[in-house]
Amino acid sequence: MAVSLAGYLNFVRSAALLESTPQDGPVEEYDEGTMANQPSFGDELRQKRRDSGLTQDQLSELSGVSIRTITDLERGIVNRPRRDTVNLLAEGLELTSDEREHWQELRRLSLSERPHGSENTSALPEWPNRLIGREDAVNELTQVLLAPESRLISITGAGGIGKTRIAVATAKRVVGDFEDGVRFVDLVPVQSAASVLPAIATGLQLRYSAEADLPGVISEYLQRRSLLLVLDNLEHVIGAAPDIATIISSTQRSKILVTSRARLQVLVEHEFSLAAFRLPDEAANAVSVQNPAIELFAERARHANPSFELTDENLPAIIEICRKLDGLPLAIELAAARTRVLSPEEMLPQIQERIDLLRSSFRDVPHRHRTLLDAVSWSYNLLAPEEQRVLRQLAVFVGSWTLDAAEHVCDARVEVIDTLSALIDSSLVERVNPSASRSRFRMLETIRQFSLEELHRSGEYPKSRAAHARYVRDLTERLVPDLLGPDPVEEMEQIDQDMPNIRLALDWAQQHDPQTGQAICGAVSWYWLRVRGDLTEARQLIDRALQSSPELSDARMRALAGLSWIAHMQQDIDTARAAGNESLDIARESGDSWYCAWNLHMLGRIAYFDQEPDQATKYAEESLHLAIQLGDSWLKGWCFQLLGIARFIAGESALARPYLETSYETWASIDDEFGMAALSALLGVVNRMEGNDRKALELLQTSLHRYRHLGALWFASNFIAEIVTITTRLGEFDLAVRLSGFVEEGWSQTGAGPAPFTRESYAEALEILRDELEPGTFAALREQGRSMTLEEAVSAALQSGSIA
Repeated sequence: MAVSLAGYLNFVRSAALLESTPQDGPVEEYDEGTMANQPSFGDELRQKRRDSGLTQDQLSELSGVSIRTITDLERGIVNRPRRDTVNLLAEGLELTSDEREHWQELRRLSLSERPHGSENTSALPEWPNRLIGREDAVNELTQVLLAPESRLISITGAGGIGKTRIAVATAKRVVGDFEDGVRFVDLVPVQSAASVLPAIATGLQLRYSAEADLPGVISEYLQRRSLLLVLDNLEHVIGAAPDIATIISSTQRSKILVTSRARLQVLVEHEFSLAAFRLPDEAANAVSVQNPAIELFAERARHANPSFELTDENLPAIIEICRKLDGLPLAIELAAARTRVLSPEEMLPQIQERIDLLRSSFRDVPHRHRTLLDAVSWSYNLLAPEEQRVLRQLAVFVGSWTLDAAEHVCDARVEVIDTLSALIDSSLVERVNPSASRSRFRMLETIRQFSLEELHRSGEYPKSRAAHARYVRDLTERLVPDLLGPDPVEEMEQIDQDMPNIRLALDWAQQHDPQTGQAICGAVSWYWLRVRGDLTEARQLIDRALQSSPELSDARMRALAGLSWIAHMQQDIDTARAAGNESLDIARESGDSWYCAWNLHMLGRIAYFDQEPDQATKYAEESLHLAIQLGDSWLKGWCFQLLGIARFIAGESALARPYLETSYETWASIDDEFGMAALSALLGVVNRMEGNDRKALELLQTSLHRYRHLGALWFASNFIAEIVTITTRLGEFDLAVRLSGFVEEGWSQTGAGPAPFTRESYAEALEILRDELEPGTFAALREQGRSMTLEEAVSAALQSGSIA
């Protein structure tokens, strides 16, 4: 049964999304804009209003500031009030001159920017120990990086010399010089030079269509920003160097910092060659020695063995160890880790023996690389057999992995967690972001490549890759209920982290286990349902999986359903319809009522995008019949939504309302954030169509809070397009133009254009805006909007309709 609009609004009020008076007890506050270390302006406004015994209505009447603005300020939705708004509120509350000055100071603090780019440094890798002996290198690289003529800087040097750590340390040093911060892209998971630009686009959170000029898309993005892009481990895909040079050549404020064992050999490159540590003087003693190699060895040795001390007795052996390892930081760290079981004096002859053996076997490998290989090989041979087994089997992971993943993939005869701890102690595995609640692990690429070779030699490679693919299948299928759940953000972030392993598993499955590949695609499709990740890549991955085997199966059915959704979002109607019909045929043949209902819904959405309201209604009704039989509220929510939006394109907005209200009620019954966000917005569209702009704006803005939380760029872009229409009607032209820039950037990035019910009204609004503003002003405001993040665009859209 459909709920009334009044009932819907009462629900929203009860969720503390609309106005509530203070007399009835505390209101759940929205505190996203609150400053972390002191009361915000909104906090103090609320307290002062309550101390004065005023409701928000009464304060609005006394001050002349809208109730909406007061509400948004108190909840932290707006945290940058205008000076005149502060003055009006102070007048209404009869503040003293000191209190007024204090409020203006709070306002100034709220306007103070965080350090440029500080919100973007969290993506940089972290290490549990300090960087030693590289201060001069970081200082010099900082000067090179900030020089006006520098655009593309490559840090070159042998594997294990510390290129990544110095790149990250320098990035943290200069982040304040780049308004849009730092982006870090790890290229280790990338398998070919052709995949480098897609990896960069993903790292920049860009979306693009299959036909897009990707170098141009990335270059345009960088041109509009002041951003440092760090590309780590380029050497194995060095063929992408000309593309990287292309995307940075025309930028004025953005720069690229690359780490690579080899020069890029492009004209725009500025090479920063990183040397190994200076070797210590043989005449040094433990008291006077000041050498980074010795300092590094001593500190890491104390970490492995707290009783370790640098003495005149062990110093000669340590100096010789550092010499044998050519001063390579990684090799020194690996050696120092062994002080847990060996003294430096015991270590030295073993290192010498292993080096002599390996150097005679790998004469075609450059000297510095041989030495690092020696160190890794030596550390590997000191491991217990089970530790060796786990290390080489962990090499099947690319990027990072969880403890659960290790336990499923490693064919170990001991507890994996104990073995993993031993590998961490030996500096062969490291924990990613130790402060995170869910542990993930990784190994340096040099160690991974060595371990992968050992895995091949052991004959375990096929078995381990198959186990890895099965684990990825089981993981993604296990996440499906949560991806379809009320608040799937955590699960989507887990897919983000595991995407390198998903790609790797799909590569294996294409040749060896097509059903597993199709099952993975079918499961990950529910991640792509939220328009998360790269839809162009998603289509390519599903296409490859489907082409690997034509066998009819449940896995193929689910993968086809995923392809139907993605093609539909990209408005490729023919592909979407063909995939949806094939998936439906398999579902009917196998008796899978749930997938019959979903595919019918999908075919209805395709018809709706193809401007066929009657056909969309027919499919929606068939799907709803099955959903009711199954008792599935999630499916029913989608069906009622489709019935409503079919009325939009039929030009019958009044008939759409009851379906959409019922859909909202259904989503609310299962507390589904995504569904409620969509229906709040769609009810806003109904009100916009009926000329009730204020109510439409209120509902659309309510939905944007949820879309911001979910990171749903395409959905947010469409409903901000609706706000552009309303904001234009309200005469807020500058804001409308800026938001339109974000909207079209969002459509471009996702490769999916406007929803049918938005397209015409949005186009009309743009025509009005072009007429109202000078061409130069229009273009400048649009450019500002195109540079907005989702967070910034939502914050701006929430300002629409305010008189403050």
